[in-house]
Amino acid sequence: MAARAPESIKPLLIDTAELSAGTALYLSTERANYLGGRFVDATWDLEELEGMKDKIVQEDLFKTRITGI
Repeated sequence: MAARAPESIKPLLIDTAELSAGTALYLSTERANYLGGRFVDATWDLEELEGMKDKIVQEDLFKTRITGI
């Protein structure tokens, strides 16, 4: 995929398949249940995120909502 990217952005494409696979694996565990329905970026430090678990749940962080009529 990166091979077809414009030369100007190729230096920015440093993430690996292992990074996204590791994130997906973590999200499939019971430890990550608190993240259900929330936005998660594969580049985030998941241990740091776990340390913020109470705040994330209490303040209902990382959720996108559409409000209207």
